[in-house]
Amino acid sequence: MNRKYDTFVPSALPSASLGRRRPPIGERTFGHEEGDDLDKAYHEWNVRIDKEVKAVVDGLGDLVRLADLGTPAQGAHTLTALHLKLKTASLIRASQQLRDTAHELSLALALGDDVGAAVRRDEEVGALRAEVERLRGEIAREVGQRAGGDGLDEADEAEDALEVGNGEGMGKDGEKEEKPGAAMEVDEDDEDEFEEV
Repeated sequence: MNRKYDTFVPSALPSASLGRRRPPIGERTFGHEEGDDLDKAYHEWNVRIDKEVKAVVDGLGDLVRLADLGTPAQGAHTLTALHLKLKTASLIRASQQLRDTAHELSLALALGDDVGAAVRRDEEVGALRAEVERLRGEIAREVGQRAGGDGLDEADEAEDALEVGNGEGMGKDGEKEEKPGAAMEVDEDDEDEFEEV
């Protein structure tokens, strides 16, 4: 099996989504061929897990059948003991393989596609910013229309007001208000007062 841990997207693992929603196929950020490769890798993991779980279940079933001894024949006792040892060894091997697969999947989840996650996060932030700007424009047009105009001039003024609200504000007299963290001018007298305290 070809194990490429960098191809795993943590939010897209078959049974370990950790509450994250897998985006629809149309919204995925990777190309068509890469998506096919990922789907193929997920299918291979699912087949492998199903096979190993089936081996464990079959092993447990065989042990239960061997334990259900009716009235044993005299020569069958040694044969049953041999079968029991073989079935137990097979069950142990199958459960170890299942444990190893679970460990590999947890490593794949922990060491997954961090670069892809960062790219998706940046694209989502960009999409949210574009949506915020679009909604601001709609709000500005609505405010302009409610103010009694055609909404075009007032919309531009409302957008300017929103931009001013995001940056430095204007005071009552049209002067720039300083931000609370802005540097203050200190003269020598003030410095002496601070040193005395």
